[in-house]
Amino acid sequence: MMKKALIGLFLGLAILITAAFSTGIVQVTIFPGKLTVNEQPSSLGEDYRLFQYREHVYVPIRYVTEEMGGEVRYNQETQQIDIYSPFKHWTEDYFSDSRPTFKSEVNASDTDGQMKLTIYSEKKVYQEGEPIRIWASLENTGEEAVTLYSSEPVISFYMINAEQEVLGEVMHDLGQITPFNPNDEYLRQMAPFTISEFQYYKHGIERESYEEFMERYAAKAYELPKGTYTIGTSAEFRYQMDSDQRIRLQGQFEIEIQ
Repeated sequence: MMKKALIGLFLGLAILITAAFSTGIVQVTIFPGKLTVNEQPSSLGEDYRLFQYREHVYVPIRYVTEEMGGEVRYNQETQQIDIYSPFKHWTEDYFSDSRPTFKSEVNASDTDGQMKLTIYSEKKVYQEGEPIRIWASLENTGEEAVTLYSSEPVISFYMINAEQEVLGEVMHDLGQITPFNPNDEYLRQMAPFTISEFQYYKHGIERESYEEFMERYAAKAYELPKGTYTIGTSAEFRYQMDSDQRIRLQGQFEIEIQ
């Protein structure tokens, strides 16, 4: 269990920030700590910060939730923050450990001789409404430790339907730094919101906001209609920060919804 970060244990130079709330003004400090998600180092980049206020450290909820496969939405009119957990839409045993506990019926791999990217699907054919379980791994198959200067996220997913409509995750430039010892493996599941965003761009983007779309479709937004889909993953990285050579690994396969 994570222990509270007490003020007495706060080390390093503190930067004071004043924030205004409806009840007054408070001062928080930038917390110079590190964040891991499912035991994987996580780079917050320039968009997010850890803050300490009184005896608590506050983490960016959108970043952490999305890294764990969930989704965060904000209603500006009501000032309400909604958090959607993947546990609500997928079976709990799927997320019981950082590594999936079931086998795949279909997979695809790509390698540069050192790093190996593999994407897996629990099934080749899913029934309509059934949870779609996709995950990917990036493994150091070499004999030496390496450091990757990679995009964020390290592993990203994309989908292509029969009409060749494509939706992929937004990949930030090479700002993630991840060390890999031999046989180290980075795992990531395809989050439910990948499917909901695909559905939104296909059916609702010209008619309504994403919040309205999700409210209308509810759990159905996380389900793919019948058809054939290409599911893919990619990883882009350098072995040296100042290198001009970018390595891009990619793997994909087809699944069917009946």
